[in-house]
Amino acid sequence: KFEAQHIGNILWALATVAHEPEYSLVRALTERAAVVAPHFNTQNIANALWGTCMLAQTYPGTTGELIDVLVPRAIVLFDASSCALALSGAGTELERVRCEKR
Repeated sequence: KFEAQHIGNILWALATVAHEPEYSLVRALTERAAVVAPHFNTQNIANALWGTCMLAQTYPGTTGELIDVLVPRAIVLFDASSCALALSGAGTELERVRCEKR
């Protein structure tokens, strides 16, 4: 089973090679990310969010649920202003994401 590091690496790699993932892959990564979210460290979440943001710009509409899973963990690891800054240029799909401490 994929762990947090695997998810971060996969998303980073997909974005790096500009590969449009099948919805089923995004769905599987989202479901697994929800399970392992507490285990994401700063490097894993940075890779996962960067990859997700790049994919959202290139392939809008495929990553919304994944963003919903990743952002709360990012807020735990980073302060809310850093999270907002990191996501600010990520495209229209991410504009709905609110970086607020919960």
